[in-house]
Amino acid sequence: TDQSVFIISYGRKHQSIAVVFSRQPVTRKDIRSVKETTAIVFEYCSSSKWGKVGKALASLPQLQALSFLHCNTGEALFRELSSSKSLLRLQVGTYLPNTDHCGVTED
Repeated sequence: TDQSVFIISYGRKHQSIAVVFSRQPVTRKDIRSVKETTAIVFEYCSSSKWGKVGKALASLPQLQALSFLHCNTGEALFRELSSSKSLLRLQVGTYLPNTDHCGVTED
């Protein structure tokens, strides 16, 4: 499975491990391979078993953020995700805002 891993630090004591799956079919086996992650992004991914992927995602004890961008997931994924004890943020869609021009300045 092709995936990218990013470690994002928030000071000395806090860091987040983000895994990105891009343009590939996804299985629950892929999810089991990233047990320690706190954030996962799926972009242009597919699966014939989104329900099983959702169940695997819901079982990850440290997962706090999920993004599905340009993925045709269906309802089964979200039914399973509802049992997650750790998920705090869910992003689903086909558009990411351009954060470079969001109106925030240093002043």
